[in-house]
Amino acid sequence: MEFDIGISVIICTYNGADRIEMTLKHLAEQTFIKPIRWEIIIVDNGSGDDVKDVAKQFWQEHGAIGVQLQITNEEKTGLSFAREAGINVSKYKYIIFCDDDNWLDKNYVSIAYDIISSNNDIGALGGQSTATSTTSLPHWFEKSQANYAVGMQGLQSGDITSRKFLWGSSIVIRKDLYTVAYKKFPSLLIGRNGKNLSSGEDSEMCIRFIMMGFKLYYSDELKFQHFIPENRLTVEYNQRLMIGFYEAFEILKLYNLFVDLISKSSSQRAYLLFKSVLKLVLFKTLMEIEKLACFLALSFNPQNLNKKLITISLLYKELGKDKIRTSDDC
Repeated sequence: MEFDIGISVIICTYNGADRIEMTLKHLAEQTFIKPIRWEIIIVDNGSGDDVKDVAKQFWQEHGAIGVQLQITNEEKTGLSFAREAGINVSKYKYIIFCDDDNWLDKNYVSIAYDIISSNNDIGALGGQSTATSTTSLPHWFEKSQANYAVGMQGLQSGDITSRKFLWGSSIVIRKDLYTVAYKKFPSLLIGRNGKNLSSGEDSEMCIRFIMMGFKLYYSDELKFQHFIPENRLTVEYNQRLMIGFYEAFEILKLYNLFVDLISKSSSQRAYLLFKSVLKLVLFKTLMEIEKLACFLALSFNPQNLNKKLITISLLYKELGKDKIRTSDDC
């Protein structure tokens, strides 16, 4: 797949009229050592406020010269649907998913482009964030800051594929990978839906990239502020975030199980398969990873293998066991 060289910043928003101006202000202040083609796409995901008018007016008055702001709608609520809508109208081969409360440092777009365009093995790239608010951060925040996508995602810049996820906040990806990863198998996790704090879609995306043979990368040069309003700095809201993580855990656990299996050497997988088949014959019982080994190798469904695990297995077969070539390799 060929896409124009450049980077698209996609901002998905739901009732973000009171947040969008500062997010756009930081994008308008981006600086570049060398010229880069880029654009901004705002996806209105069923908002009931005037976020579109606010964004359009701000960019007309204060936007970066030569950078197009495009606004599109996605009536089907859910972050994964909004992101797909943004991807569908984007021009460029690299994508930044910038939340409507993320304030990117002035060189974020430039650094993101330089890293991902010069490293063909990177499927997704993330940075570090600090929290900012109109009020003081509560005493418990530091221990829970990861729930808010705040902090460092690695001890140092480099490959963090073993972590198996990056925060979705201001994550940088390849458009062609996303398109292939979701072409025939929609997301099993739809993400935040209005006031529903469902989560896990970012981790699912990262794991699909890993299944395709690509790496997750962290750069401490990529910095942004995460604006958190006072009404989200409560124990109740933090608990709701944790519930959203927990609800996604069962599906992500299956993805992780799968990645753990395919990361084993061929001899380890062969041994596991032999042991699993022998155990199935002798004892008629298997653990989940043993069931998965049988399903992948023998194409049958031992002892009612979880349907979602079968879906993930079929997804892997569709993506291919060999690393998918990106347009960078062509």
